Amino acid sequence: MTDASIVELEEPEFHEILTKRLRLRTVRVADTELIMPLITRPEVMYWTSQGPVQNVEQGRQWMSARTPGRDCFNFAIEERNDATEKDKKSPPPIVGLAGCFHPPEIGYMIHPDHAGKGYATEALQALIPEIFERFPSANEGGIGFDHIEGWVDSKNGASRRILEKTGFVFCETHIDADNQVRGPCELLIFRIARPGKTLEGLGLVPKANAESDGPPSPPVQ
Repeated sequence: MTDASIVELEEPEFHEILTKRLRLRTVRVADTELIMPLITRPEVMYWTSQGPVQNVEQGRQWMSARTPGRDCFNFAIEERNDATEKDKKSPPPIVGLAGCFHPPEIGYMIHPDHAGKGYATEALQALIPEIFERFPSANEGGIGFDHIEGWVDSKNGASRRILEKTGFVFCETHIDADNQVRGPCELLIFRIARPGKTLEGLGLVPKANAESDGPPSPPVQ
């Protein structure tokens, strides 16, 4: 994809979510260079379907597939800091990404330098209510949805714990036979229902899993 084609794509509406420690704001193709330190890291992109990007042009292509359009609800995660918030000339570094560009599925990633701080959990806890508010219920014209789901590799225990701490419930497994990065892998599907709804009522918890204590243990590393 060329730069010219990227310019023609519609920019999403700007949206901002503030938490105690973080600022989530709409991410755009123009943020590519700020995001390069994240999407070039092999240990981060290993858990994606495409692997790390190799240069800025690939980065723009990666971003252009995840940022344009009115329904785009993807966010850059920044640390809140009084100094950087006042100094508009120096944009704060982007420490992660989170969002929903294939509703109802969410995704998230945090730079390794900021792992272990609880940022992904904090970001998702703030983002989930905003997603339900942004997108209509399935009862409203049949085009919305009443749950959000996260897909995580069964070997990625850290990501699984993030979903569990955010209130997601393990529902089922899926075998990804064509993953270009990791090869065939087992994915665990976690879901959370819209307030006022239940996963059982939506028919999203297979009976066998609803009666179990939780997801299967990942293979021994």
